[in-house]
Amino acid sequence: MSRRRVSIACFASLFLGLVFAGFPLTLLAQTGAPPTIIQGTVSDQTTSAAIAGALLKWNDLTHKVTGTTDSNGNYAFAIPLVRAGQCESVTVLATGNTYAQAKRVIKICDSATMTVNFLLTPLPASQIGTVSGQLVGSLYGKFGIANATVSISKLSLPVAGLTTTTDANGFYSIPGVGFASGLTMHVTTEATPCIAPITKTFSLSASQLTLNFSVKALRGGVLECPGSFWTPEPPLQPAASAPAAQKRLRSHPQALLDSGIVPQPNLSTDPAINWQVASVDGILMNPGANSWNSGHVNGIVIVSPNEVVVGANMSGVWNVAWSGSSAAATPVSFYWPSLSVEALSQGVDGSQDLYAGTIGHFGVVQGGFLFETDTSSIAPLVNWLPDTKPNCNDIWWVLPIVAGRRIVLACDNGVWWSPIPPPPAAHGTYTWKQAIAGPGVPASVINGGFMSLAEGPVLAGTQQVNIVAAAGGAGVSPKSGKPTHLFLVGSWTSTDLVLSNATIASFYPTTTGGGPGRTSIAVCALDPNQMYAVTNNAGGPTDGNIGAVWMSQNGGQEWTTVNLPPADAGNQGDYNQSIAVNPSDCTNFAIAWRSHVYISYDSGTSYTALDSTCGGDETCLGNLHGDYHFVTYDPNNNQTLWVGHDGGLTSASNVFMGSTPAFSSIYNEHLYDLEIFTATASGTAGTPNGNAPWGLAAGVTQDNGALYNDLGGTGWWNQLADSDGVSVAFSGAGPATPFGSPGDTLVFSDSSDTTVWTSAIWNGTSMPITGPVPPNIDAGGPAALAEVRGPRFINSAGELMYAIGTGASNQNIVFGLFSDPVGGDLHWEQIGDIGAGLSVSALSSTDGTTVFAGTGDGKIFTFAPQDGAAMQWPINAPVQGSVQAIAEILPSIAFAAFNNGSSSGFVASFDGTSWSAVGGGLPTNLPYLAASAPNLGTIVVANVNAVFSSHDGGSTWLLASNGLPVTPMILGGSGPEPVRWAVQSDGLVHMYLASRGWSLFQAVLPAGSLLIERQKQ
Repeated sequence: MSRRRVSIACFASLFLGLVFAGFPLTLLAQTGAPPTIIQGTVSDQTTSAAIAGALLKWNDLTHKVTGTTDSNGNYAFAIPLVRAGQCESVTVLATGNTYAQAKRVIKICDSATMTVNFLLTPLPASQIGTVSGQLVGSLYGKFGIANATVSISKLSLPVAGLTTTTDANGFYSIPGVGFASGLTMHVTTEATPCIAPITKTFSLSASQLTLNFSVKALRGGVLECPGSFWTPEPPLQPAASAPAAQKRLRSHPQALLDSGIVPQPNLSTDPAINWQVASVDGILMNPGANSWNSGHVNGIVIVSPNEVVVGANMSGVWNVAWSGSSAAATPVSFYWPSLSVEALSQGVDGSQDLYAGTIGHFGVVQGGFLFETDTSSIAPLVNWLPDTKPNCNDIWWVLPIVAGRRIVLACDNGVWWSPIPPPPAAHGTYTWKQAIAGPGVPASVINGGFMSLAEGPVLAGTQQVNIVAAAGGAGVSPKSGKPTHLFLVGSWTSTDLVLSNATIASFYPTTTGGGPGRTSIAVCALDPNQMYAVTNNAGGPTDGNIGAVWMSQNGGQEWTTVNLPPADAGNQGDYNQSIAVNPSDCTNFAIAWRSHVYISYDSGTSYTALDSTCGGDETCLGNLHGDYHFVTYDPNNNQTLWVGHDGGLTSASNVFMGSTPAFSSIYNEHLYDLEIFTATASGTAGTPNGNAPWGLAAGVTQDNGALYNDLGGTGWWNQLADSDGVSVAFSGAGPATPFGSPGDTLVFSDSSDTTVWTSAIWNGTSMPITGPVPPNIDAGGPAALAEVRGPRFINSAGELMYAIGTGASNQNIVFGLFSDPVGGDLHWEQIGDIGAGLSVSALSSTDGTTVFAGTGDGKIFTFAPQDGAAMQWPINAPVQGSVQAIAEILPSIAFAAFNNGSSSGFVASFDGTSWSAVGGGLPTNLPYLAASAPNLGTIVVANVNAVFSSHDGGSTWLLASNGLPVTPMILGGSGPEPVRWAVQSDGLVHMYLASRGWSLFQAVLPAGSLLIERQKQ
């Protein structure tokens, strides 16, 4: 028990700290006697073998807590007494798959430790069965969904060994399930095609049980991944100042901006926390080639020979200009309520008239907004206004039409159009109307998703044009093999846009299964009768691959197939897809997909990869990045191709048959849309920079792997590994650098390139990778990682523990990261086991002597490294939710962030006996993703929309988002702890916030704020 109590010295420090920090004395009130401990083992009655992953539950009058045994069959619960000084009855249940349930009712009293062991009776073979079935998606027909995770739970906990995945046709089978009631089946996916989690309660009383599941596809012709809550710019000149710009947006008479912003709570602003971008640089990929990467780009409009506008995946619109070998990037969407730009187009009133359409993200950020440059301003490209909002949830394509002065949108719920007001159009009113169905077009198609639009030729004698719309998916006629209702031709009446079916050739030259999914159209500017289209295959063994390429020679009325590019273009065509036609050569078009951009110079007879002359280097010296989202030809030079990808923006010049293209990615030099999941900073290492604070920062990103940044030196980001990041942490141990300051060791992982925890050590100028951290723990999937900022726990070799973490498999096991002071003998050792079948989602430890571990199903444990079973603490929760982050201040004081999906969450505090939700005005309408507490005087938590701080132990809260975007910022990603801290060279606490939309934000706490130097305790 002593390891869970605060020492007299610590209590003295705490008391003085609370008094000097102005804490209310009520925080020092007694919380009652220490909790009673119920602990024991669960074993097989016949063999006496320990049962790992056995399920346990205890309850009294006010609590109900569930847990599992660890790999040795041990468990432990902490039970706070409701009435101090009295004994109470507590019921404890134990069960396990293929075992009968056992029950014990015991009396507990103050501060007792009670041992309750269980012997479970095995079920006979006649009471053990198999649960099987199929997971089917419905999208213009049915198809099996592969690689879905199917698991069985009881007592709200997953049952060890009862998890599997669906096969290529969506079938699953789970044998060895004991007869029981109150079982729950969970079905979910983590990769495309995705489904929202499904649960179904059932009982098993027969040897065979079939449970089938059917889900319906969502927008865009694919199943949409559920939200995984796994975001300042320099002043805009000559644009209006920030307050003026914000006021103008709010006062725009047609704007419905408020509906896109989650209302902020009525809290005062914290004057002590002011955020700013830690680095405005991109990722330097290859200094010799001056190549740079940034983040995911969805749209490109070339406005002049030295200026483009791009639409970013999660940070809106950027204006990019360059001269020689350097470029500047200005974010223009800081005050937008919707930032996921999928559609970007030039308008009808000149090169400075642009439109941007947005889609929603994660169920938190609203989509369906249309923004337009204010052509009456001095600098329209950095002055945008919201147009009258259409009735869309997502805008996938924007098509302005000069003839008739109209604009057409491809949306998740149909095709919408409006007359364009007189210039400046952004000051006018758009009146939206949905396109109607022509003969033979069902209402389900008209009201369904559309992904792309193209403008046809001018109709003789009418000065009108037809438009062609591509639906988000289509069925295939079993007789003809032709898609149904995939391409629709729109013609105008005096009052309406009418969509009629086009004639389409067969989907495949040979049928291989599936059907058309997301489809894109491109038109040749030289002859609008010439069009090309591409679609991905939705379902079947080639899901996501290029399914068909079509050509039309009569403005989209009729479509014939042409050859497919090579299969190595990749998959994920629902996500990576674009097509463009050379404006001066209608036989020349380009298709962008996941792995390559393919170009045809002969109307689709043959193809050449854009990177074919790069000697097998698909990045072409760091200028390109896989996952291509947009391609377009430069209107001023038909031998220049622009591509938007997960690494930002690239131009390829000298593109013609038989040429060797020249690549440039300088445009990403300051395009800081990096989509960082988790970031951290070193308290010791970096380049000294006079009296200015300095230090190393590191982060893992959505698309660009693990990065580090010498903030006091170069300031740009350097890549350690590519792919999607998992997590990153500094250990605090490293060799001396040439500057005489100590170095630091970084530990990181991503999802594919370095699937084990890998280390890199700062040498004073760079961070070369030193290799996998033994014993090579797989961290390529969900894995938690946390820094021990004031290490005190020492292993048997006399080495300090600098970090704690988990792996992708056996996520109930917690490891400690040990090394000598200069980073030698860096390795992992197992230090704890919270119970089989549980998954650690958050970790925290101030000095390593006590470890807090939270789980994905909302449980919190503590344990001392290598010292007995983990102890589970009761949680007085307003709702259920996963533990996203834990911030331990002392073993008896901690805070935790809980996520209950896209619409709710809460923050809980720990008082040494149990966890309870905090009040103080914190909103509960969004999930909480961060909790960080550098000291007793500053506690910071964050949901996807805002940051909050408390300086009185969590009793009251302030809004701490000053300097951050006003729109929901989507903190972090798959890695834990999107807000972290470090004490840097100026002796001050620096807070770091990872932003999924932008880059890394930094806030410096003022001097004089209370700091407990844990290293000196």
